[in-house]
Amino acid sequence: MNNRAVIYSRIGNQTKALDCFNKSNHLYIEIEDSNGIAMGYYNISSIYRDKDDLQRAQEYLDKALTVARRVGNPDVLSNVLNSMAGLRKELGNQDGALATYCEALSISRNAEDKMTSALILNNLGVIYKEIGDLKEAKKYYERAYKISIANNASFKSVFILVNIAEYYYLIKDYKKAFELADEALKKAVETSNDEAKYDVIIVLIQIFEEQKNWEKTVYYQKKLIECKERKEKQIIEQISQYETILYKLEKDQFEVKSREVEAKLKREKEIQRGNFYYAIFIIILVVLLAFLLTFYLRLRSSRVKNKNITKQSEERKLLLQEIHHRVKNNFQIVSSMLRLQSYGFDNEELRQNFEEAVNRINAMAIVHDVIYRQEKFSDIDAKTYLEKLIGNLHKMGDSRITISIDSEEIPFKIETLINLGIALNELITNSFKHAFDDNILNPKIKISLRTIEEKSYELNYKDNGVGINEDTYKSNFGMELIETIIDNFDGEVLLAKEKDWNTVIRITFKEF
Repeated sequence: MNNRAVIYSRIGNQTKALDCFNKSNHLYIEIEDSNGIAMGYYNISSIYRDKDDLQRAQEYLDKALTVARRVGNPDVLSNVLNSMAGLRKELGNQDGALATYCEALSISRNAEDKMTSALILNNLGVIYKEIGDLKEAKKYYERAYKISIANNASFKSVFILVNIAEYYYLIKDYKKAFELADEALKKAVETSNDEAKYDVIIVLIQIFEEQKNWEKTVYYQKKLIECKERKEKQIIEQISQYETILYKLEKDQFEVKSREVEAKLKREKEIQRGNFYYAIFIIILVVLLAFLLTFYLRLRSSRVKNKNITKQSEERKLLLQEIHHRVKNNFQIVSSMLRLQSYGFDNEELRQNFEEAVNRINAMAIVHDVIYRQEKFSDIDAKTYLEKLIGNLHKMGDSRITISIDSEEIPFKIETLINLGIALNELITNSFKHAFDDNILNPKIKISLRTIEEKSYELNYKDNGVGINEDTYKSNFGMELIETIIDNFDGEVLLAKEKDWNTVIRITFKEF
């Protein structure tokens, strides 16, 4: 559970990471593992700190410190104090941070992991650098580096070496700064320390920018871009590996349940066979009760069969629900990967195109989510789906905009709802982007869906925005997509006019 939380944290899903850390901490409390409890509170504090909720981060660190002081484990206590000092520094309490770092350093001398002392010394160096005492910062950096070398901690020593290189950069000794940064870069490559490699490349760029060596600056900027791309690729691979492991685990659990069901059915068949032989024996002995006994056994057999049929039906229902749940989850994985990829784009238009693609995928995923939560799978209530889809889109749009839905409870097929959802996604997205400016004081969108005749329906979409002209309407990609979708349903898309509504789009379609 703790490792799952770490994976969620690395891929940026702090909500699930926090949930898993809480669950793992409850388990530590159940088995009365005080060191685990202290580190559990420590991990939860780190999540809140990443989310900039410093008050809750402080609360959980206080809990961790209370448990760690009671246990007296120097490794745990020094780590908690180190984090407490970092939080105080972040809150602007430099004096409190220094005092806490010094206490952590004193305790870390008795810790089994000697690199804890190196980490604290490095953090002390950072504090002195930030308050402008560079000589004192250098002393702590060098002590930290000496400990890391003595303990063969090549991976962690690179971070300290980067700080020492930065010190020489700050005092404008660019030659020495380059030598140390170059050494740090080589060590980062040798130890596959991508994070330290990223940091040292930034220092090298700063050095060559100061010297106006633009050729070297461009060279290391390219290296920096390569690091970013590799980091994004590693995150995607972590997501893929995690989902693969989760899928295999769920598959194994399903197979175990299937074997249990088969064994139970086999036992029931054996019971039925025994009852049959018993009935024959009774018929031979008691002729008078043969008819009644036969009737009783047939009735009992019928009940058992009905029970088996009901059970098999429930199993099929659970399997269908699981399939729709898995489809929904796979859509969400694709959405997450697209959104993650878009973060690396500098082009705002390209990033918006990715976001629109994510919204279209979410419109399809919501159909499977609605199916998963209902009793039947053939037809889905359009009103329920529209409310969920529009509620999801509304969260990502302008909170000033009021969206009202007036829909009949029409049972639609899955294909119909998916296409209808994509069309509505395009309309609402266009309104969010283009329809409302600061001059519109009460922005509104109204959506209605009704039956006009058997298997024929009308969808009206209205907003009181700036309006849409005929040329914009024809050249808009979203409208082209909507018309393509509606053509498949023998439908028509019209631009209409109504009082109090500057944009009115009327869509008629059929379900075959």
